[in-house]
Amino acid sequence: MMRIFCFLFILTVLVCSRLAGAENAAGNGGFEAGTPAPWAWAPMGGAKADGGIDTAVFHSGKASFRITNASAQKPNSFGMLAQNLTVKPNTRYDFSAWVKGKNVGIAWLGGGPDWSLRVRFEAGTFDWRKYSGSFTTKANETTFNLIVAVESMTDGLWLDDVEVVPRITLLPSEYTVTEKCLADPEAVSKALGTDLSEGSGVCVFGYPYGPGEVAQLAATGVKLVRTNMHWAEAEPEKGKFSEEYWKTYNGWVDGYREHGIRMLVILAYGNPKYGGEWHAMAETPERRAAFARFAAEAVRRLSGKGVIFELWNEPDGAVSPEEYMALAKATIPAMRKVDPNVVVVGPAAHHYATAWLETCLQYGLLNLFDAVSVHLYFGMPPAPQPMPELNLTVVEGARRLVAKYAHGRNVPIVNSEWGYKRQVPSDKPEGNSACVSTRDHTKYLPRAVLLSRLWDLKFNVWFCWWLPDESIRGDGDYGLVTPDLIPMPAYYAMKTLSEQLPKGKLVRRVAMANPEDYVLEFDTSAGRCWAVWTSQVLKKDEKPRTVRVPVPSGKRAVVTDVSGSRTYVRPIENGAVELEINDSVQYLRLEEAVE
Repeated sequence: MMRIFCFLFILTVLVCSRLAGAENAAGNGGFEAGTPAPWAWAPMGGAKADGGIDTAVFHSGKASFRITNASAQKPNSFGMLAQNLTVKPNTRYDFSAWVKGKNVGIAWLGGGPDWSLRVRFEAGTFDWRKYSGSFTTKANETTFNLIVAVESMTDGLWLDDVEVVPRITLLPSEYTVTEKCLADPEAVSKALGTDLSEGSGVCVFGYPYGPGEVAQLAATGVKLVRTNMHWAEAEPEKGKFSEEYWKTYNGWVDGYREHGIRMLVILAYGNPKYGGEWHAMAETPERRAAFARFAAEAVRRLSGKGVIFELWNEPDGAVSPEEYMALAKATIPAMRKVDPNVVVVGPAAHHYATAWLETCLQYGLLNLFDAVSVHLYFGMPPAPQPMPELNLTVVEGARRLVAKYAHGRNVPIVNSEWGYKRQVPSDKPEGNSACVSTRDHTKYLPRAVLLSRLWDLKFNVWFCWWLPDESIRGDGDYGLVTPDLIPMPAYYAMKTLSEQLPKGKLVRRVAMANPEDYVLEFDTSAGRCWAVWTSQVLKKDEKPRTVRVPVPSGKRAVVTDVSGSRTYVRPIENGAVELEINDSVQYLRLEEAVE
């Protein structure tokens, strides 16, 4: 919808920069010309946004471009700086900009034909830092709309030293996959799991080293952990793998397995020994072949340990579909030569990367991947009413896309990352608009896990166990525990979920009069149980509603709250249990009636 409002604006900025060799395709990237041209600035959709040259603040030279926005986020309202570039067809471009921010809200650099390419700037206040990404033009593409958008309240965002440089030309034969290279469906089904416990996971950063930390994590009931495997660490010298690294990584895998936890390993990032930066995707045939050898070695070293592999993390914000598919085409067949039934999922794309994902599907992604992984961060703050249920539209869209290219094959969809940033005390009296309260953080977690099962996502991985990077944490934290391993309320919500629905298999969603009321019936190892909540937001001073949950008679009903701290008995009358419904999950189970 945003693009519709900007069509006329884009037409007014068809001012193109010259492109010769490795020359910067972005004109006036340092804003030294005295005017923004060939950039064009405009507030869109009534946004109270302003932009202009700033000669008092700059990264280099004598000027930068400053953007402010006094408007809260709302659809199709933002400040936009744009430039239409002349580009070469079938060519990889790297783009970057130096950015400084003061109380930045939602802002990003990117663009392209459908604005799906977005490199998000950090929220809050930060000094000059470089943000970068890349895109690959299509066979008939000769222009690219480069955009900086500020979508919510921002005191100041300074932009300087913008570069767009051609790097690589890809041939269709490098990224188009026509031959199937897949694991056996039974092996995939076994690896992905069938019940609620097997499908519940959490992201970790490396391996929990603290005494008893794995046991503490296992007590939540999760059966899957997701973490990185860095190519540069596995192969510190070109052509020579580190035996110590593989020994250590095997120890991690075994340590989790002792607690009944499987690993989802992200194969990712570059290796400076082969050129380029450590985080960059392999961008030449030689580098892709070297990465494929690393991935195949990972399969060999971890063989027989139930490891699932994911190829890269959120590549949609950094590389083109062509680049990603070129890496997948080189890597996954090499992995299957070691183990034909190794399970590989991907591409771990953002919720908004619909066009990017479809392009990968057009190039044959489903001929290589055993399941499609997505990241469900839709409905995050500062949306007026952030809530997990909003992600249904994302899941349905992904399912339609996959079905369109699956040719009748039943392709599993998984969610490999999803979480909410919890507000922590800070020196900002107004708090952080990108965070949720501790209460919301606690109530959203079980709803997200349960909805994933309702939507037939084969697993759901929560972000995250604890977050070690202070620059990412800032005045918020996604973690179930603090870096000091102090459990947050969400930790107990996860633990209660697994305790109340052990080995739970979804039977049905019970039909209720209000479509925002959720009553999910599970068959568990403890018998038939129900999870009950509503996504309806109560108005101020509005009392909770009561609902009647149909249950078998002859027993008594025991209700437990989201954290497991409160349990009470409810009578069964006329084949139903009546209870107050609210936006926190309650668990209902049956016990033999006491005479």
